[in-house]
Amino acid sequence: MRSNLLVFNPLLKQSRWIKCGYHLKDVSGYGLGCISSNQSLGHSDYRIVRFLCGPCDVGKSRIEVYELKSDSWRVVVDKSFEGFFNLPEYSVCLRGTPYWLGYLNGKPFATIQSFDFSKERFESLFLPPSCIESKKLENSLSLGVFREDRFSLLHKCRDTNKLHLWVMKKHWSRLMTVSPPEFYMCPKFSSHFVEKNGRLVLSVRGLGYTSIYIVGKNQEFQKVKCSSIDPSTGGSCYYYVPSLLPVPG
Repeated sequence: MRSNLLVFNPLLKQSRWIKCGYHLKDVSGYGLGCISSNQSLGHSDYRIVRFLCGPCDVGKSRIEVYELKSDSWRVVVDKSFEGFFNLPEYSVCLRGTPYWLGYLNGKPFATIQSFDFSKERFESLFLPPSCIESKKLENSLSLGVFREDRFSLLHKCRDTNKLHLWVMKKHWSRLMTVSPPEFYMCPKFSSHFVEKNGRLVLSVRGLGYTSIYIVGKNQEFQKVKCSSIDPSTGGSCYYYVPSLLPVPG
């Protein structure tokens, strides 16, 4: 929010404001993560990474890391990072590591990037087969988390109009393929998660509206009324896992 970030645990009702600096011309991406020593006891070294987005040369994107323990920002150098051309389209955190899906400078296709807080560098994650084989990927991917410990990636194939849900722990595996009904879908603003009973929940944003769809075991699509959702918020559903870990400070 302008010159501050908010770290918040809704379950414990704990929050902390962090000053991050702000310039009107800056477009920044953020990621929250940690270097864990013993998460069960709450002994995690929480950190935030900030990176400027926009056209730049390889290794020239400004990267900063904030340590919640010391309440301080510092600049880190990653000469291999190409920088995001625009703000990443999706961001999730898995086991203390933040991941983003977006377009890097000079790359015509979307990629998944993570930031390793222990090594203080960005790393790339390869895409599943159907995405690599697809002729056009723009606005057809959605990044999420499956069962709290694995990635999920939703890919809409433009050739067949089918939705492929991929899950990754060590390797990508296709969890399901569904054929959506004919509706206007803009995956750039959509999100997804899988319920405990195996149903797929999709958040879809069109021009001036937001829709929620639930896909059952027989691949039937059920539309959920969500007139109370303001389309200006981005139309995303976020899968929140209740946590008893306290907010540092």
